[in-house]
Amino acid sequence: MLRVIVAIFCLALSCVIVSCGRSGSVGAVAIIIGRGFAAPRLTIQRNTMFSGDPITIAANSNGETFVIQREPGPFTLLYETSDGHWKKACGFEIKQNRVVTVTVTTVTGEATCQSVVG
Repeated sequence: MLRVIVAIFCLALSCVIVSCGRSGSVGAVAIIIGRGFAAPRLTIQRNTMFSGDPITIAANSNGETFVIQREPGPFTLLYETSDGHWKKACGFEIKQNRVVTVTVTTVTGEATCQSVVG
């Protein structure tokens, strides 16, 4: 129950930040690590040729929520495998003045995710 309240608070806070914080177009992604899942290192990367530096997240398994602001566009969520390689977990689209919620779960070392635009 506390995890749900914290996630709602983070999403509401990110909506406020997105709507009045920066000039220009911006959106946000809220990455929620499923409680009890051992999450590997995650990276968010833009799906363009000159995407800039990716964002790497070192998460733990207590149901953490990360809110990150980015310019609108297509992104990919990657996870680090046990042998140090990066694999695609899912793709999602960040939209202007919207929050995309991506829930990550890990089963037998494979990370999967589901995205919802709010």
